[in-house]
Amino acid sequence: KIFLQHAKYKNFDDFLSKTNFMDQSSYTDYFLQLKSLFNLEPKSTNNASKHLISLSEFDDSFMLIVSALSAVGTPESQNALIETYHGIKDEKAKMSVLANLGLTESPTLATEEFLRNMMSQQEYKLKNTAILAMGNIGQKLLETDTEREEKIYKELMEKLITSNNDVEKKVALLSLGNLSDKRALSEIYKETNSTNETLRQYATFALRFIE
Repeated sequence: KIFLQHAKYKNFDDFLSKTNFMDQSSYTDYFLQLKSLFNLEPKSTNNASKHLISLSEFDDSFMLIVSALSAVGTPESQNALIETYHGIKDEKAKMSVLANLGLTESPTLATEEFLRNMMSQQEYKLKNTAILAMGNIGQKLLETDTEREEKIYKELMEKLITSNNDVEKKVALLSLGNLSDKRALSEIYKETNSTNETLRQYATFALRFIE
């Protein structure tokens, strides 16, 4: 609240009118101000989403706003990220939105279902980013919602066990590492003995997040 009073931002549009995104030395302040704004004025997340969709390119200001929405993690900010994803075309920007959704501290059911749907799409970079994000979502739910975490755990384990594609297996291993559910240890250990050197490396890397 102090940040908002000092900067005199009434809403997101007001923030934009008083912000110089070319001055990256001020990005830390902008980030904190955006977090305060999104927390105190939840409706401002809608305008933030509209602004992100209107941008002609994926730039540092895009990352700044997306990161602030993710850090706030309210249902409104998560919904704004989902709306942003649907409204943009740049692949890197879409990947950034998916990854940041996975970093929210209190993922909503809507966010979980959105990422679950993205895990089934055809574009492999977006699909893999969604799978990794889902592992992070599950980790956030380990102590708060065991039923939701259980569903994610089973989905990721199925991807690891049933996939015949090495790339899919690598992503599943990393996502299970993100999940940090110790029940996955036995299956991950198996991959440390794989004849594929890369899979062995990914399995070892995943274990570091769990043990």
